[in-house]
Amino acid sequence: MHYLVSIFKIYAIYSVPNYLKHPYFFYGILSIFRFFVMIIYMLCFFSVKNFKGFKDAISLDLSASNYEFNYECVLDGYAHKALIYGYNGVGKSNFGRAVMDIIINLTDKEKEILTKGTYRNAETENKIVEFRYMFKFHNSIVEYRYGKTGPESLVYEYLDINNKSVVSYNRAENEPLVINLRGAETLNKDINKIPISVLKYIKELS
Repeated sequence: MHYLVSIFKIYAIYSVPNYLKHPYFFYGILSIFRFFVMIIYMLCFFSVKNFKGFKDAISLDLSASNYEFNYECVLDGYAHKALIYGYNGVGKSNFGRAVMDIIINLTDKEKEILTKGTYRNAETENKIVEFRYMFKFHNSIVEYRYGKTGPESLVYEYLDINNKSVVSYNRAENEPLVINLRGAETLNKDINKIPISVLKYIKELS
């Protein structure tokens, strides 16, 4: 089994809770597909909408062109270290939870910590919490987008590699599950019978 290993480091100051110091908040180890080689690289973009205190979309763009980064913090055009700071109560901790929400989808780790408290923003009528991640692995860009009504209630998932669709479905739009992977032809694609993330489903059957 090969692994896709993604590392994202967050250094938050001003009253950082102990749970944010847990290794899984700094090292997101994601097992996805067997055709991925063991690699350790970086998150280059993240956004979340309708999550806890974030009614509107909030994003973290780590491309070096957007900031005057110290050269020691830049690797292959992206910052591989980020400092998040602010006053108490502005949402640093919840932003950390949002970034690591992907762990709930793809592993069975840290669910008690990551699912704690209210999940969806209370001020919006939109029932879907939306996440978007972009990772750079050597010369490839992996984009993973998903929406949920709760920590483990997925509405849609899209996985693209270099702008080519690998996995896609949307329950809200009655969009069927499509898996563009060799060897996935015989997988059950009835999305109503797959309560977990499709990526996790594929990994468990690999």
